[in-house]
Amino acid sequence: MDLTLSMAWESLLQLHLVRNKGIPFHAYIRQVKILLLLEKLILNFTNNQQTKWNRCFFQKLSSIDDVEDQLEELNFLIKLARPLKPELPGWSGTMQLVQTGNFPGKSSVVFMPMLDLNPSDMSCIFSTLYFIACQSRKMNTTPVVTFDQPLYWKALHIVINEPEGSDVKDVIVRLGGFHTEMSFLGCIGKLMENTGLTELLSTVYAPNAVGHMLNGKAISRAIRGHILVNDSLETLLVEQSFADTQPNIDANNNIFVEDLIDKILTKETKPETLHGNLMIANMMDQYDKTKIEVAKSRTAKLWLQYMEMVHILQQFIAAERLGNWKGHLNALLRMLPYFASAGHNLYLKSGYIYLQQMLNLEEMNPDIYHHFCKGNHVIRRSERYWVGLSTDLVIEQVLMRSVKSVGGMTRGRGMSEERAQWLLSMPACSEMNSAMQDFSGQTYEKSPQHKECSKSRIQHDNKDRATVKDFLQEHNPFLDEQCLRNIETGALAENNVNVDDAKSIGKNIIKEMEEKNVLTYCFKRTNQVVTLGSKNNLRVGGDEISVDPQLLFQRLITAADYTIEDTETLFSYEL
Repeated sequence: MDLTLSMAWESLLQLHLVRNKGIPFHAYIRQVKILLLLEKLILNFTNNQQTKWNRCFFQKLSSIDDVEDQLEELNFLIKLARPLKPELPGWSGTMQLVQTGNFPGKSSVVFMPMLDLNPSDMSCIFSTLYFIACQSRKMNTTPVVTFDQPLYWKALHIVINEPEGSDVKDVIVRLGGFHTEMSFLGCIGKLMENTGLTELLSTVYAPNAVGHMLNGKAISRAIRGHILVNDSLETLLVEQSFADTQPNIDANNNIFVEDLIDKILTKETKPETLHGNLMIANMMDQYDKTKIEVAKSRTAKLWLQYMEMVHILQQFIAAERLGNWKGHLNALLRMLPYFASAGHNLYLKSGYIYLQQMLNLEEMNPDIYHHFCKGNHVIRRSERYWVGLSTDLVIEQVLMRSVKSVGGMTRGRGMSEERAQWLLSMPACSEMNSAMQDFSGQTYEKSPQHKECSKSRIQHDNKDRATVKDFLQEHNPFLDEQCLRNIETGALAENNVNVDDAKSIGKNIIKEMEEKNVLTYCFKRTNQVVTLGSKNNLRVGGDEISVDPQLLFQRLITAADYTIEDTETLFSYEL
């Protein structure tokens, strides 16, 4: 034992001997050994002042030319069949029923040693990267690690600044798909402020829940809610597209759609055969012409843009479920303009750099690229095709859930002195648990039936879908009008509102980022879109003051409580 380790051992023994209250001495020896073992995993990060990270620039992103929307025809068939077949499950449930193909198989999820440090601490991130690199070197493979956005940015800083020849230099850092999806949901909520979407979702969800959904927090409810709204909007457009169709042709079309969806659900016909179906192609052309026609209205253009954002969300989810690497990159590439226009600058910068690196992965690391193309960039917790999950989502579902369970770090134990022992024992306990399951043949598994395929869920979805459609028929966003308005209140947009051009505005911001330094580039708030929910500005004495009408109304009511006896009379006047 060297001098430094001996001194650390002695000091820790003295610390514990002072606290000795009759507990056997060997218990303290065990605790000291655990603490010393935990310390071996931690490496202090020192900024080596290298400037490689300072010389990084945003490069022009190349398009992914050979990526087709494999689900375009199938999604169109589902929107046609939805009104004709009420027993049809939700979008994700239908996809699980009809999608088949080759996949790598069920993934293995195991605990690794945990560090007793703040996750955002640079030493914690560096120690993690170093440990992963060492383990990968033993197995002669390239390490791949996934972080959410704040940790991704710091990990990228460490990896890029590492000297050539360092094991950490070879680590491939990925941006967490689950947290990116949450941020994109927040973009949708931001861009659709005060458009009537909040009131629309409130017809099937509690008002407090809707706020969390539009912020991107209640992610399961948010995805379901947006897909329900999108289904109802598509139904309105389909009805408008084929409103002038002759009755006999319309009846033949309905029979064709019902027969085709039944064959796909029973697997008599594969979804891939829809690509060459002439009748589906003609119906899609007619539907697209209707979208072009209604887009002349600014309100309709805004809601068509909302439908496109929901479609990007579905494309991203489908790419994760199927393990489609190019589809994953293509969906993220389509998200960037909306990150830019909505002001989600951190995910815009991180997503841009992530795409910049991953689009060059085939050249930089062909082996990892081919593994990703085979679907190994996602994790499957069961032996099925439509079950791929983002790595950071699995961490939340498996590892973090066990940490936050009864007896975990946040339930029961807290910050006690047994924390180090718990951190080191969890990986061993997890391994023993897996071994016992393999030995006994008893495992915890979920039902193979998708939750959206149950009879009660289908009935619930149909009921909510009908409620949303009734609201939209009463407040139709596809009317022939030039103004931009809130479909629920009818309030007209100010002259400076440009949210219906969010996509083109975001593309302009991205174009401006090209060839700029990653660290020094600053975003201008004036370049972002102005939404219907943006605060009004007034000029007082030459100064521009931002006014929130709702906040002004609340303050006036509060002041009236102290100055006017009967506040009800105030509501007889216009604000």
